[in-house]
Amino acid sequence: MKSCVLAPLALAAGLATAPFAAQATVVFDFSWSNATLAMPEPTLTATGTMTIDKSAGETFTALDISFVEITVDGGLLGSFVIDDWTSGGGLIDASGAFATWDPTSEPFFFSDDGSTTTALGSGFFFGCAGIDCGNSGGLDNPILVQFGSGTPGQFVEYASAALAAGSMTLTASPVPLPASLPLTAAGLAALAWIARRRAA
Repeated sequence: MKSCVLAPLALAAGLATAPFAAQATVVFDFSWSNATLAMPEPTLTATGTMTIDKSAGETFTALDISFVEITVDGGLLGSFVIDDWTSGGGLIDASGAFATWDPTSEPFFFSDDGSTTTALGSGFFFGCAGIDCGNSGGLDNPILVQFGSGTPGQFVEYASAALAAGSMTLTASPVPLPASLPLTAAGLAALAWIARRRAA
């Protein structure tokens, strides 16, 4: 009779833990901020969401990015939304909780502004301004924020390519539980209680 009680409980436990199993797609919250620029705007930020079609512990490339929506904001400079990922890659942590950029992969983005070119100095841009987050305009490992064609780009300098890439963080978004899961678990628990009463 004990198995009649344990079986529903085991099923409920399995359903409760199912959403936390390894997934082939991970949704990340993207963030970057810098407050070292004195002019013309002391604070630049970039926040949004990115979906990577890889599992925990796997490497990814630009081809694995299936969704991007990142807002870049420069206060008086303006803001724009990026929905196109053009280069770069990295590694999703074994826990799946975060992902890190490979600084040699040139992680950068362009907004979907209708521009047919992806050259620096054209359109809206955010990301590493040189190969491997390298030297650009005398700066070491800069990240460039550019608010459209003809506007001055704002470079943020970092001591190393790893720090430049590491300043752009990807943290896994919480996975919501299915709405029906609590009801299913409660129903199975009730069945287990009834089975136990009958067995008694």
